[in-house]
Amino acid sequence: GGGDGDVAADCVGFEGVSAGAALRVGDSFRESSATMSLEAILQANGTLFDQGQAGVGASGAAGGTGQELVLGNITLRTRFDEVVTCVTLRYREQRSDVHFGVGASGTGRAYGDITDLDGEVIEGVYVKVFPDPTVPGRGTLELSGTMDQFFLGGEELIVDEICRCVPSGCVRRCMTFEEAAAGTTIEFGETLVEGDNRATGVGFLWPQDDLYFDGEATIVPAAMGQEVQMGNLNLAFTFCEPSPRVTFSYRAFGGDVNLGVQGDLRRVGSFAELDGAMVGGAQVRVTQASIQGGVTGQVAVEGNVGKVTIGGEELFLDDVCP
Repeated sequence: GGGDGDVAADCVGFEGVSAGAALRVGDSFRESSATMSLEAILQANGTLFDQGQAGVGASGAAGGTGQELVLGNITLRTRFDEVVTCVTLRYREQRSDVHFGVGASGTGRAYGDITDLDGEVIEGVYVKVFPDPTVPGRGTLELSGTMDQFFLGGEELIVDEICRCVPSGCVRRCMTFEEAAAGTTIEFGETLVEGDNRATGVGFLWPQDDLYFDGEATIVPAAMGQEVQMGNLNLAFTFCEPSPRVTFSYRAFGGDVNLGVQGDLRRVGSFAELDGAMVGGAQVRVTQASIQGGVTGQVAVEGNVGKVTIGGEELFLDDVCP
């Protein structure tokens, strides 16, 4: 939105779409030097559904003003008149299952939730999701990388203010857990921020291949500074841009550990079991030694890494460095 025509010239605010219009697959319109077209949505079962529709609303559900576009089992493709390097949009997800992709070719992928896109690297474009902590399901999606089009659909998804932006400068730094107070806890869905680095609590993969969502991570004192103690929780780490190499240090005192790269999540008894393995298209290197009651070591993940997920039952973690 933006209301009363005050949407920035470099944003699509859906102000030109007629209230009450029912847009279906094959319909298109232009706004702000971009062509918007409605397409079939890729569902979780791998089939394309072409009977959905879209319409405009003005409830401000996505966090903007004026009109917004309500997608109901349909996908919106945004094709810019020229190549762009940064795009943001507001969203409000009211039901799970989204469809996303970048570029003119391919059908994209189906995701269970829009937050599953966070940290994905798709056709060279880095995707970051910033949920609004005050309103469930609402947030901002940011795409950085060279593109001329992308598409996003949902079972019940509201989008607004698709804007070209200027990429922010990226300063890579380690996440050391020194900025939060000792005793700070992170639970499922909560995010710890240090600079451009973010660590978000996500489900922990148990031996039965079930995801457990009731674990907790706690910032605790360490021999030098602070570290994070993991208790049946994973932290998904994303950075200001994809990194060719991500490292972290750990101590483990029993139980399983999880390591994931992009969407490829592994459960093992020890990180050492993954030494030399390919996970999510990245090479894993592990150095490990025994200590009293457990093991200590360092993991290096080498590849085009946008997201690393780390967790354990009795795991201490420090210095996550892109």
